[in-house]
Amino acid sequence: MLSTLALFMAQAADAERPSLFPFPYWMHYPFVVIGFLFFIISFAKQKRPYQLIFAIAIPLTLALKFVTEKDRTLFYIIGVIELVLILLAIITSIIFRPKKTDAPAADEKKE
Repeated sequence: MLSTLALFMAQAADAERPSLFPFPYWMHYPFVVIGFLFFIISFAKQKRPYQLIFAIAIPLTLALKFVTEKDRTLFYIIGVIELVLILLAIITSIIFRPKKTDAPAADEKKE
């Protein structure tokens, strides 16, 4: 049922105006809001830098609305910025990984 609905919406979007996205652009807004809120709330709780980077990168995809079919310069600029932000998020998630505590050593100190 859901796959049929998704297929129908994709076909409707192509019939209206062909674009870079398989779904109508209005469907992009809720996903951006949900993703942004998820990473902001996660950052507020856990304070991991990659969460803040993703909270910035997700709304940046809304700039693709201004890309025209003839001039793809903005499309490629946004793509490069997104790639840099994703790589930066991966690097910061590795660098700021939570420290592993040695549980058996901690138990021995208590005794």
